[in-house]
Parts: sequence; structure tokens; C-alpha cells
Amino acid sequence: MNDPLSLAIDRIAVRDWDGASEALQALQARDEERVETAAELRHELANAVAIVRANVEGMLDGVLEPTRERLEALREALAGITVLLEAFSKIS
Repeated sequence: MNDPLSLAIDRIAVRDWDGASEALQALQARDEERVETAAELRHELANAVAIVRANVEGMLDGVLEPTRERLEALREALAGITVLLEAFSKIS
């Protein structure tokens, strides 16, 4: 139809669709960022755990001496792991 009311309704529908499409694109972009951030956090967490594990195994095997300095470094690494876990829980 070409009456003014139908044209006005069509214009509103197109405007609403454009807005919805933009909102959907923004949501998709945010979701992609969230997935990327989660992957980065998983990588950092895996690295930190591997460092702690290697040091503890080295001390248990007698390859590394369990010095106060090394144990304090491991405590700091565990604190970092805690921070990473908290960040991970915020994005998931």
C-alpha cells in the first residue's frame, strides 16, 4: 500500500530492524571479546600452574632446594593464580 499510514509503519519497522541489527552486532562483538579474554586467561592460568607444579616436583625430587625464597615465590604465584581465577569467574 502507498497510503501515508502504511509508509510510516514501513519506515518505523525498518528503523526498528536497523536498531535491532546493530544491537545484535554489538552483542556478538562483546561475546567474541569475552571468548577471547577467556582463552587468554586460560593460557595464563595454565602457565602459572605449570610453573608451580614444576617447582614443587623439583623440590620433591631433590632437584631444587626448598628455600624460603623459592617458597615465597611459589606463594606469590599462587596469589596470581587466585587473581586469574577471580577474573575468569567474572567473565563466565
